[in-house]
Amino acid sequence: MGAKITTIIALVVAFVTFLLMSIATGSTHWMKAGTSHSGLFASCYEMNDESICADIDFDLNDTLSWMKTVQAFCILAILTLIVGFILAILDIFMESIKPKFSAIVFFISAFWQLIAMAVYADETNTDNGGSYGWAYGIGWAAFVYPIAAGIIELLGEFY
Repeated sequence: MGAKITTIIALVVAFVTFLLMSIATGSTHWMKAGTSHSGLFASCYEMNDESICADIDFDLNDTLSWMKTVQAFCILAILTLIVGFILAILDIFMESIKPKFSAIVFFISAFWQLIAMAVYADETNTDNGGSYGWAYGIGWAAFVYPIAAGIIELLGEFY
């Protein structure tokens, strides 16, 4: 019975992780400078109390090719997390699926998120007056949560 409870707790943590990853990945608040802010897919600026956003055009700006790497790893982290979530649900109903399988997948999801966050941190420059936005912080939280979900799932192996 303890293993099922830990799996349910891990599912709640994984769901929160999914929300965090989705919000961070889709947000335009990874970097802010003055009245502008940008995310992984779009950049916005304020003009006359109105926010104007445009998709990031990689064809025009080849120097942002590293952003494709960050986008890919964020999306990969979300997809991997979904697989771990499905495995955890199956663990509740099927005896053949063990908690360690979903735990390993949660750890892999965290690894993909870590790569995305590290590349973004390495490639961005805050020396020119810009600063990291709230979505960047949520992205780092989304790295920690799947580790917690994986550890909780592993605890289920001992009960």
